[in-house]
Amino acid sequence: MSDHNQDALEGWTFTSGEVSVGVYRFSGRHYDGRSVERQGPDYEAIKADCMNDARTLEKPAYANRT
Repeated sequence: MSDHNQDALEGWTFTSGEVSVGVYRFSGRHYDGRSVERQGPDYEAIKADCMNDARTLEKPAYANRT
């Protein structure tokens, strides 16, 4: 697995790798303990979803209410 933060989300560290043949995991951890993770066969899709999850967690709590 590799560490990276291509989209420069401050405070986040991301790792990714192939956990089984054709199955990928992309996960992120914020320095304050928040974390996100996605797993599936489409690496680019799970990466995008995981990054979006991290961005959602960056919003103030009141902004996440519907």
